[in-house]
Amino acid sequence: MAFANDGYRNLLDNQKSYCLALNGDTKDFSNKLHTLLNDPDLRVTLGKWGRSEASKYSWDKIAGKVLQIYQSL
Repeated sequence: MAFANDGYRNLLDNQKSYCLALNGDTKDFSNKLHTLLNDPDLRVTLGKWGRSEASKYSWDKIAGKVLQIYQSL
């Protein structure tokens, strides 16, 4: 769960946008968190997605991209 700022909106695709609460709306955030706490299937789905998404930002992948940029310069 997170607030729907530009960074999170860009990271989360439409399928995961239900994880985003309206900016500054603590009641909306609380409601979404409550849903997550009470929905084991949703937790499993988001957990799998989160691990997969995090792997895209591993140090090896990021370092490789930085090296490509340096080499292109």
